[in-house]
Amino acid sequence: MKTTFILIACLISFAAFENNDKKTLPVWTKEQSRTQGGGWIWFPGKAVSTKEHDADLIARGKALDYLMQECQALHRGIRFHERAVSRVNGKFHVYVRASIKQDDCKYASSLKADDRKHISSDTLKSLYFQYKLSLAKQKVDYSICNWGNGYCADRVSLEFQMRNDYVALLYAQYACEKGSPPACVMAKTTADFLMENY
Repeated sequence: MKTTFILIACLISFAAFENNDKKTLPVWTKEQSRTQGGGWIWFPGKAVSTKEHDADLIARGKALDYLMQECQALHRGIRFHERAVSRVNGKFHVYVRASIKQDDCKYASSLKADDRKHISSDTLKSLYFQYKLSLAKQKVDYSICNWGNGYCADRVSLEFQMRNDYVALLYAQYACEKGSPPACVMAKTTADFLMENY
């Protein structure tokens, strides 16, 4: 009886700690928009998932998305100096801030699209690419491909026409895995194109 009581007390305190973990987070995690100071600009990213890795990818991707709206490039000078994680009700809440020097952001946004490629970080391009793919996976219904590769190829074209490049890429990769050589070429070309245009 005493052991049961201790076990229940431990579970209750663990649950209380888990649910109140958000109270221990740094103040910056409450920010909803970009901030700046000391020559730096910080862009917040937040995500929730049952897997910490997934939440981290989405939080970093959101911060980069926000940064790209202003700076227009994934500049080599971008850093993720701050990260916080809490676990609430079995889900990971990940908070990050992407930072860049104001001068680097201003310089990147002043460049033409082709010149921006030369100042971009390959590591950040890869991270951003994975983020965009994770968002696209939520929109893909592979069951239509089970009707035959022709349906998948048609879907690739349709998604490209609707400017859903990452969704189109996922359908092309799936058709390639199912044995469609034209889809393999399309998947490779699309992936290369998307990676080059950051």
